[in-house]
Amino acid sequence: MCLRSKTLSYLAVAAFTATFSVAVLAQGDPLGAMCNKAARMAFVTGDVASAERACEAAIREGEKDTPPGERLAYPLMKLGGLYMMLGMKEPERNNQALALFERARVIRETIHGPNDPSVGKLLESMAVILASQGRETEGGALYGRVVKIYEDSYGMSSLEVARALRGYATLLQKMKRDEEASQLIRRADAIFGTGNQ
Repeated sequence: MCLRSKTLSYLAVAAFTATFSVAVLAQGDPLGAMCNKAARMAFVTGDVASAERACEAAIREGEKDTPPGERLAYPLMKLGGLYMMLGMKEPERNNQALALFERARVIRETIHGPNDPSVGKLLESMAVILASQGRETEGGALYGRVVKIYEDSYGMSSLEVARALRGYATLLQKMKRDEEASQLIRRADAIFGTGNQ
């Protein structure tokens, strides 16, 4: 596997983990629950069409809420995560994922504020997609914001910060900013408690 493929694979896995680790599904939202289950099953069964239908139904239902809330942000994020993973083989899906993540980001910033970890998770996914499209500068700016959000939310020595530092370092390496990347890797390794993870 070439360095570019390894880099994009690491970034995609990191962002996928971040996107799908957000457990904000509201109690009593059956369409959101169906979207969640269908999106998870799509990765096991390959039934993308069912996941799309379930998430789109949840999105339509969430769009009825005024103002928009988590019932809309959550399925937007789930469908965006599905499209992001499909984007590894079908690059045109990445633009769809970006648009969905952006809609969810605006909603979550309105509800929770711009420095909420759920916003950071969306920004991290967006940074990975931008990097895969050769838009490293934009992705780097988002990763810088993600690290700051995670530091403020989880603490300077949290695993979330270490994971974000690793993702940001991978992006910086792609940009040939090796010294900055090395500093972030050393910092992440110190958090992880090892010199070679």
